[in-house]
This record gives sequence, C-alpha cells and structure tokens, in this order.
Amino acid sequence: MTNSPLVVFTRISPNRNSPRNRPISKITIHHVAGNISIETIGNVFAPASVRASSQYGVGTDGRVGMYVEERDCAWTSSNSANDNQAVTIEVANSAGAPNWPVSDKAFNTLINLCVDICKRNPAIRQRDGSPGLFFDNTPGGSLTHHQMFSRTTCPGDLLRMFSEICRRVNDRLKNKDEVTTPSQAEEVEHYVARVNVDLLNIRSGPGTNHPIVGTITNRGAYTIIAESNGIDATRWGKLLSGAGWISLDFVTRAENIDAEIQSFPISTLNLAAMKSLGISNSPEYWETKNIQFLNELMTNIVQSELFDSRIDNGVTSFSTALKILQDAKVMNNPEYWTKLVEANKDPYLDQLIINAANRCKDPLERIVWAEARGEDARGQELVVNVILNRTLDSSFPTGIYNVIFETNQFTPISNGSYARATPVKAQKDAVINVLNGRDTSQGATFFCTIEAANTENWHQRTLLHLFDHGTHRFFKPR
Repeated sequence: MTNSPLVVFTRISPNRNSPRNRPISKITIHHVAGNISIETIGNVFAPASVRASSQYGVGTDGRVGMYVEERDCAWTSSNSANDNQAVTIEVANSAGAPNWPVSDKAFNTLINLCVDICKRNPAIRQRDGSPGLFFDNTPGGSLTHHQMFSRTTCPGDLLRMFSEICRRVNDRLKNKDEVTTPSQAEEVEHYVARVNVDLLNIRSGPGTNHPIVGTITNRGAYTIIAESNGIDATRWGKLLSGAGWISLDFVTRAENIDAEIQSFPISTLNLAAMKSLGISNSPEYWETKNIQFLNELMTNIVQSELFDSRIDNGVTSFSTALKILQDAKVMNNPEYWTKLVEANKDPYLDQLIINAANRCKDPLERIVWAEARGEDARGQELVVNVILNRTLDSSFPTGIYNVIFETNQFTPISNGSYARATPVKAQKDAVINVLNGRDTSQGATFFCTIEAANTENWHQRTLLHLFDHGTHRFFKPR
C-alpha cells in the first residue's frame, strides 16, 4: 500500500492502529476549525495524549502533510468502522465561524488529493461500481464526513461542496487526468542571489508549469533557501520570504550576504496581502513609497504567520500597534521603521502597522481560552502577560506564535484544546487589555496550577515564586 506523492511534509502521529483492519473504500473529509499550517497540524497530532490524527492535512496554501500512513487506521471520525475503511483528510480553514470557509488553493488541492487516493485504492467506487466517489449523506457512501458519527460542526463549509467534490473527482478519473506531484526540493545553505534581468517571474512552484504569483523588477538581491529541478530552467530557487520560486538561470550568486539587501518583492502577491490588510492596492501608490521599508514590513508580517485574510480593528492606536510589533519581535529593525514612519507621516503605513498588530491577537485569544477561561479577568490577562514577557526574553523563541508552540511548554497545544478553542468576549478583552499596556505579571514567564506546584514539580524546585492568582501560580527564573 502506497501513500500520496503530493505530500511535502511528514510527521507520523502515534495515534493510530497499525495496520487497519479493513480495505480502503472511503474518503472522509474534515476541517481543522482554524487557519493553521500543515506543520502545526502535525504538532497537534504528535502527542499521544491527544488521541486524534488523520492520514493527511491540507493547508490554506495548498500544501499537503501526512500524519498516518494509508496502511494504518487514523483516529479521526469518532467511529472505528469508518476510520478503518477511510483515508481521512483534515483541511485548514481560511476564516472562522460560523461558515468555516476554505481557500481556493486548499479546495483545489483537496480535489487533486482525492483523485490520487482513488487511483491508488480501486475499492473506492461510485454507486454504479465505477472508480470514484458518491455521497448520499449516509455512512454507506464512499465520501463521508464527521457529522455522520458525532455532534460537531465539522466539516463546516466543505459539507455543502461534497456533491461538487464528487463531480470534479469523478470527471477527472473518467478523463484519466494525471495528478501533478510537487517537485522534490533540496534545502541548501542560505545564500543571496542578485537578479540580473529587468523582469523575473516568481512562480508558486519550481517550473514554468506553476502559475506566476509575482515579479521582480528591481534587479534586487534575494535569499535562496532551497533548490529544485523544474521545467524550463537549469535550477529553481525558493525565496526566503515565502513568495515563491525563481529561475536561477537569471541570477548571480552574491559573495557577501551581509552587504546585500534581502527583500520581499512588490508584486501581485504582497499587493493582495496589503489589500487584505486594509491598505491601498494601487501599484502606482506603492511605487512612490520606500520600497525597502515595505519589503521588510511584508516579509516580517508574512513570515511571522501574523498575516491572514481577516481585518479586526481592536488595536486603533498607531503607537500601541508599533509597540506590539516590537514586543512580538515582528520587525528586524524597529528603530529604523519608527523613524521612517514618523518621517513619512503616512496614514496608509500607520494603518498597515495597526492591522498587522491585530494579527497577533488570534493565537493569544486561543491560548487564553484553553489555559484560563475559568479564571477572572486578571487571571486571563496574566496568561497573555506571560507570553509577551517570553517574547522579550532571548531564552525563548522569537515571536508570539513560536512562543505558544514551543515544544512541551503549553499543555493545550499537546492535548488539542488550543486547536478546538472558541474564544469569546472575555478572552478577547483580556488580550486587547494587555496589548494596550496592562501588565500585573511582575515579569512572570512561567505559570502552573497551584495544585501542581504543591507537589514536587519543576516549577517549584527551579523557579522564583512571584505570586498566586486564581488557580495558577506564577514564576520567573531565579
């Protein structure tokens, strides 16, 4: 039994039965209930305590991860009989409740993945016995979903598209369409390449068979983090910024990385990002601005995973927003940026930074819900304080997202409650209060329950006890 060649990331979960006890005859589609990457899905399924997994995950960016091989039974659908017959797929959402939509990239990849699974598993059949999927909203169909077995909103907006999924998959199987597999990229020691042509296309993958997602027109220098073979170039290079791939036939490798400007190109990709952040999407407008500044800004927003398609005006003060981004270590050179924005007095740039700061809020709201939703207002704010205190401490990872997902730090990440979090007004208020300056933490960077602290635990033995509040005890290094 084989696995999908579409997979670009693998982290096998311990939550599985090996081998499955029935032949594969179904596909079960779920949604993640969040906009998280395939790597994060793997992190969620990694602890044995979660007791959940899936065969595959599809990110909003269209990439595919694998967490349980097809020969084994994943624990996905709250129904052993279904999971033993099904290849299960978790699809990331591009936005939240109540609709839980998915991106076009994720949906198209889902179709491609279902076609591949059907081709390799001939027992997945339509009602008439031909290869493919049929959906009748019962467990007897070859396309099933979570609501058949459990009270849940899963698979969200995807459910209304199940008939369309069947139609597209079956049409491709009938026409014997080939499944396009991703090129195997080879990670390389990072280096800077200077573009030596006036216009160089950026593509979503290595090869001219992938769509153009942007252009480079400034003969600038860009950091390459991976290389791959591909159509119409001797070699393709992946940009550090995540913008895509460029042909290495039109660049010259730079010798001194420190002397080069590493930037994110002004392109259709970051223009779309700026539009989604509530900023002017006029190319003429952006051409009049400081390109290096905008490049650095968009690079940091995109790379820090703070950028998404939602706009939330919870932070409205420019000075507060700038401090949030500095505290979250989103910017490489905040002093330069501060001077530049003050010099420009540009309301568009002000609003860009304000909206970027709001991207910090979602992971904070989720971790507060998971860690402290039963606490009073201060108890919930203290969780936010601890995380922000860690972003200012060089002994912890850089940025809010990486602090929250550091291995073995926050129990809700390992037990899955973070992924299931549904923050309400109390958590949103706690986050915004702290982001706007409220701090009663005395510099705490750790906390645990008082009950745990009263046993012989690491916090009590190793750290300095600061104070107790609610059910939690707060600490910092001695």
